[in-house]
Amino acid sequence: MLTPAALESYMRRAAELTHETVELPPFALFFDPHDPLRFFNYARPIEPIGQAASNLRRPRAQAAALRQV
Repeated sequence: MLTPAALESYMRRAAELTHETVELPPFALFFDPHDPLRFFNYARPIEPIGQAASNLRRPRAQAAALRQV
């Protein structure tokens, strides 16, 4: 049986084959190094927001950190 955790793990491993990965909790950022279009870059939550002590920052601070990458 495919669990949500197994699906998320698969999707992350598949993205890492074609994208550069940067972890900026609570997100994992995926950058396509072969295409200048920013729409091929994206971020996915590492875990549900609020589940870990590192995710207790305010969402505005998290968004600001994403913009700096």
